[in-house]
Amino acid sequence: MADGFRFEIIAPPADSRNWDITHWEQQGNVKITSADIRGVGPRRQLYFLRHSFEYDLFHSLSSYLPLFVKGSSLVTIHDLKYVHFPSYFRGLGILKHRYITTMIRRSVRSADHVLTVSNHARSDIVAEFGVDEEQITVIPHGPGGTQTETNDSPPVDGSFLFFVGSLRPHKNLDTLVDAYIELRARTDQTAAKLVIAGAEYGDSLTELREQIPSSYRDDVEFLGRVDDETLATLYEHATVFVYPSLYEGFGLPPLEAMAHGTPVIASDRTSIPEVVGDAGVYIDPTNKSDLTDALERVLTSDSLRNHLREQGRQRYKEFSWNRTARETLTVYERILSDT
Repeated sequence: MADGFRFEIIAPPADSRNWDITHWEQQGNVKITSADIRGVGPRRQLYFLRHSFEYDLFHSLSSYLPLFVKGSSLVTIHDLKYVHFPSYFRGLGILKHRYITTMIRRSVRSADHVLTVSNHARSDIVAEFGVDEEQITVIPHGPGGTQTETNDSPPVDGSFLFFVGSLRPHKNLDTLVDAYIELRARTDQTAAKLVIAGAEYGDSLTELREQIPSSYRDDVEFLGRVDDETLATLYEHATVFVYPSLYEGFGLPPLEAMAHGTPVIASDRTSIPEVVGDAGVYIDPTNKSDLTDALERVLTSDSLRNHLREQGRQRYKEFSWNRTARETLTVYERILSDT
């Protein structure tokens, strides 16, 4: 950790975290405070009101600044999907959508500075909330935690195409499934399966399954959520990774795939080209035939796959969490020097 700084990390209780952060306290200048602050509703706001925190700098990583924190502030906004897709809020959805949009707008306008993870995300924030672009610094993510090679066998037999992500509509899996079916109908040169890993959303899994003709249902596998070791194995053994998403703030899965030397076919929309660079084959995610053509081209060309593997490994090296940390500390220093 950076010399000259003391950090207090307010995180959910240990039994509800998705990762182990306790070893960070061994750095000596890090304190971890457990608190049930999940979500953006009254529970989080009351927590900060009750404890009356005052820091030299408060950095929120979850797109929303608490209402009751004193001192300088910084907020990281990863994307605006909950602003752009109000249908993701069910039940009292319209109220939740308005609340979250209001909280993000307030956070962007009241923070001393804003961080985001791609140039596209910065442009999106500027367009949506009318803030000055100079108020926002872009610092890309580092790679995910799945780049360690494994010796495990994947939970799938034979060759397969792979996608990982939630089953939310903006991930565009209906187009991916249709393109795969068209590929199989167009040529029998490949019997590669389509493997989809990720959390269900509403009736999306049922709807996707109903979309698949009975003759191909055994060739499309939905694995649900998978752990990091299984995910690494899937990346490692996939013939190609396919990411036809319509909207991303960053797009971590293609970067993870490239780390494993897996050829990538990706959407040409939003932030994805900033991540993939020249190391993938791009498609128009609204054009099923464009995706089918790309799948056929990559699957039938050993030389293209080998080229994409090499380009992907080189591209992956351009991202690191050390770089992310250094650039974030530079922003901290700039904010604190102005106060």
